Amino acid sequence: DVPQDQGGYVFINWSANSLDSPSNPIVLDNILRYSVWRYIPTNRGWEFLDYIDAYFFDEYAYTAPTIETSTSSDTLMTTYKVLAHTEAQGIFYDSDPADGFSIDNLAPPTPRQFSALHENDDISIHWEYEYLEDLSHHSLNSLYSDDINTLDTFIVTSINVGHEEYRVFSKDYNGNSSDHSESVFARSLHAGTNLISINVLPEDISTENILSSLGDNVEAIIGETRSAFLLNGTWIGSLTEIFSNQGYWLKVNEDDILIVIGESVEPDISYDLHSGTNLISYPYRYPTSIGDALPAGIGCAVSGIIGEGIAAYCNESLGWIGSLYTLEGSYGYWINMTEPMTITFNGCNDAACASLSRSIKPSKLEGYEFAQSTNQTFYFIEDIENIEIGDWILAYNDDIVIGARQWMGDIIDVPAMGDDGSDYTKGYMEAGGVPSFKILRGDDLINLEGDIPSWENNQLYMVESLTEAIALPKTFSLDRAYPNP
Repeated sequence: DVPQDQGGYVFINWSANSLDSPSNPIVLDNILRYSVWRYIPTNRGWEFLDYIDAYFFDEYAYTAPTIETSTSSDTLMTTYKVLAHTEAQGIFYDSDPADGFSIDNLAPPTPRQFSALHENDDISIHWEYEYLEDLSHHSLNSLYSDDINTLDTFIVTSINVGHEEYRVFSKDYNGNSSDHSESVFARSLHAGTNLISINVLPEDISTENILSSLGDNVEAIIGETRSAFLLNGTWIGSLTEIFSNQGYWLKVNEDDILIVIGESVEPDISYDLHSGTNLISYPYRYPTSIGDALPAGIGCAVSGIIGEGIAAYCNESLGWIGSLYTLEGSYGYWINMTEPMTITFNGCNDAACASLSRSIKPSKLEGYEFAQSTNQTFYFIEDIENIEIGDWILAYNDDIVIGARQWMGDIIDVPAMGDDGSDYTKGYMEAGGVPSFKILRGDDLINLEGDIPSWENNQLYMVESLTEAIALPKTFSLDRAYPNP
C-alpha cells in the first residue's frame, strides 16, 4: 500500500530480469522494457497499465492503481503481473501474479474555529472545515443524545438535560475519522443561584472569558474562599480565574445556558481536601453513585456531601443516605472531610456510561416554593410520629418556608435555606437560629417538635425523631392556669 494517501494505489516492486544487464552478449536478448498489468475479474482479462524502460537497474518499482480502495472492514485485492520485453519483437518473460490492496491512510482534517450560541434551549454550533472530495459527513457527538450527521458546517440541537458536551468528528467514505474537535460545554441555569463546575476550559480561564456567553444576565460567582460580581460590565472581586477542580455558586437573573468552548479536562485530578467543607467539582461527565465515585476503603472520612438543594450523609452502618445519590460532571459539591486527605475520584467518561441513571432531583411542592440559597443546611430526620408515605415535611423560619421534602418511608434530608444577603433569601435562617418543621397532609399543616440543632451553614444534622406538637386552645391562658409554671 502507498502510505499516507487516500487509497487507490499500491507499490509494485520487482527484481530485474537476468537479461537486463550490460554484460549480456546477445543484443537482441537484452531487456528493452517492462510492462505492468492488472487483472479485471469482471472482464476476465488482463488490463495493460504502463511501460517502464529498462536501465540495467537491480530493482524496479511502479505505482499502480487498484480496482477499488479497501476499508477497515473489507479488504479488496487487485492482482498484478509484470512482463519483461526483449529487443527481439514478440519475445517476453512474464512474472508470477501477485496481489495487493490499498487503503485510505489519511484521516479528514479536524473541524476547527468553533462558535456557539443559544436561543431558549436550542443551541447553534458552527465551525470551519477544509473541504475534501472524499468527505462523507461531519458527526456531532454529545453526552446524552444520538449522533447527528451533516455535510454542513453548523448544527442546531437542543439541550434537554442539565448539561451537555458536544464534539464534532469528520469522516470520509473509507471509514476514516478525524480527531475530535474542541468541546462545546453547555450548562442549563435557572434564575437565581446555581451550584456548578466546568469541565471544559479554553486557554483563557479568566472569569470574564469563561462567563462571557451570559452577557449581563450574570450577577456574581462565588467560590469557596473567593468571589466576584459584575458591575456595569466589569468584573470586580478576587475570583479572577475559574478552575476545573473547583465548584462555584453562579447567580443569574433569568434562566440561561452557559456555553464554554475549549478542551475537555482529563479526569485524573487529585483533590487536596482540608478538614471541614470543601467546594469542589466532580471530574467525570456521566453520573456515578457516591460509593463508586469515592476511593475504595475511604469509609466515612467523607462524612457528607452537599449539592444544590440535595445532600448525602455517610452512616457507618447504613452507608450513604439522603436525596443525593450520584456525583456528576458540571455540578458543584460541598465535600465534608473529617481529616485532611488527597483523593482521586472514580467514574466514567465513555458513551457506554450514558445508560446509567442520571441524578434524580427531588420533586417540588407547588405553593410552598423556596429559593435556592448559597447558605444551606440539611436535617436528616429518621422518624416522624404518624407520618404517612406521600406527606410533605416543610421547614420554616417563623412563617417563611425554607425547605421541603416528601416522605418516602426512609431517612430523609430536609433542606433549610439560610439568608445569604440576596433579596430572595430575606427572612431565611441565620446562624444560631432553630428552624421549625411541619407536616403537610392534604390541606392540613401539623406542627412538629423535637430536639432540633441550631442552624449553621453547610452542616448535616441527624434528628432521631419528631413528634406532633399539642396545639393549645386559642382561649387558653398559660398565666391564669399555671401562675408558676
